[in-house]
Amino acid sequence: MLNLRDLRLPAEAPRDIGAQAGDLRETSYPLMWQRIQSVFLGLAILSLILGLLSPVWRGAGEGIEYRLYPIYFMAKQNGQITISQYFPFCMTAMLMVAAVTIAITEFRRYDNRFLQVKLGTLNSMILAGVMICDVLFSNQMAKAKGRSES
Repeated sequence: MLNLRDLRLPAEAPRDIGAQAGDLRETSYPLMWQRIQSVFLGLAILSLILGLLSPVWRGAGEGIEYRLYPIYFMAKQNGQITISQYFPFCMTAMLMVAAVTIAITEFRRYDNRFLQVKLGTLNSMILAGVMICDVLFSNQMAKAKGRSES
């Protein structure tokens, strides 16, 4: 069966743009930064990774500070953590990690445009799930623990 990946370059052609014909180095293809889509995917990956580390919701009441991160919910009283709950709040982080993984896969598969479209659609649905989880959990915390600081 004919594999389309074998048809990219002839065996004698150099794989690297700057390589000489006699150069025997094996280098992979450079990632595709020429399309604006690749820049947006890079920004999405970076923002999702940073979003894992920043709090979704903050609240305070009765000397207790509450913070909801995508990974867990935390309550501090007098500088010590009194409550640390991971489930169900870690579902947001799991969806964010899945979105990062799909975006990286989509970025690396620039040679298969149809697969990129399918992965982009799947990533959009997962990101919608991230937003739904964030809104639901922050509203739940606002009702249960008091008003938000931010």
